[in-house]
Amino acid sequence: MKHEVKVIINKSIFAIVFIVFFFLILYVLNKLFISFLLAGALAYVFSPLVNKLSEKIPHLLATWIVFFLIFLLFSLLLFLFVPLFTEQAISISKEVPKIWKTISIQGGKLQRWLMTHAPDLYSSLQEYETRLTEGIKPATKIVAFFATQIYAIFRRIIDLILFPFFLFYLLKDFEKIKRWIKGIIPGKYREEGGRLLHEIDRILYGFIFGQLLVALILGILYALGLAIIGVPYSLLIGITAGIFDIIPYVGTVLGFILASAVTFFYFSSLKMVLLVLLVFAGIRVVEGNFISPRLIGGKVGLHPIFVVFAIILGGKFFGLFGMLVFVPIFAIGKVFFLDIINYYKNSELYKGAKADETAIGS
Repeated sequence: MKHEVKVIINKSIFAIVFIVFFFLILYVLNKLFISFLLAGALAYVFSPLVNKLSEKIPHLLATWIVFFLIFLLFSLLLFLFVPLFTEQAISISKEVPKIWKTISIQGGKLQRWLMTHAPDLYSSLQEYETRLTEGIKPATKIVAFFATQIYAIFRRIIDLILFPFFLFYLLKDFEKIKRWIKGIIPGKYREEGGRLLHEIDRILYGFIFGQLLVALILGILYALGLAIIGVPYSLLIGITAGIFDIIPYVGTVLGFILASAVTFFYFSSLKMVLLVLLVFAGIRVVEGNFISPRLIGGKVGLHPIFVVFAIILGGKFFGLFGMLVFVPIFAIGKVFFLDIINYYKNSELYKGAKADETAIGS
């Protein structure tokens, strides 16, 4: 039994180390080379296609075909959506003064209501506004802000240049990388380690590929649904919601807030806002019952409560990046957790305790 306890402890330590190491790699890549991270995600999704083509044609030729196919798909999406997207973005930017005026009027009404009915809360908000204003006054902070933005733009340009390079070579050598990872597992643990890696690979592929497709479909459905009920800038809002739905539920919430705000400012009608709610709720029902079960199914295998918890936890500590990666990290954690539980239930430690309980009961 001591041996079995030791195995369970070792499995738990290995699971923790693996998950932390996996997260640190993603975190460092996100900070240094986001192009490598994005190229890795795309290579991971499309590498099975390269392998399939490699059965009939040379591997290098298969890599080039898939590489150009990816850029063709991106070019097609840009050609179809960017002109309309840009047109609506320019149009809404011209409406910002009108929207801001509406916000100011409504804000003035709220301010007067607070002064009359909740003076303490109004005083607290005024104090917070003063502190915020004082905090952003120094010129050094303004200079630092612009310096940061210049650095961010420069970094994005470098990422854009490196992205095709990373994508091609990751597509070409992805299977070699996977074999190398399996090869460094000690021989004693290779069979069990290979089984766990295969399960993790299945979950990650299912999540990344499935979530990308779901986000694309939801973006199109949001845009169509909002256009049907007459919401202005439906394409802009729908595609934005679809992009953010790469993180489960986030795009839906963001899209509903944007669509409701625009609808209320343009129509001043709660009935229209209710229609927006029905559009988003209806699409989520369709997604939950038909789209995700067929595209993702049980591949990730996390209860919605754990998905929401992973998103909140990731967002709290690591912002948008954390929200994006914590769901698959939780799913990987589930693989290790089930492995430990299954080992425990098949061990004498568990069977012996169960036998003792039966003996006492009799």
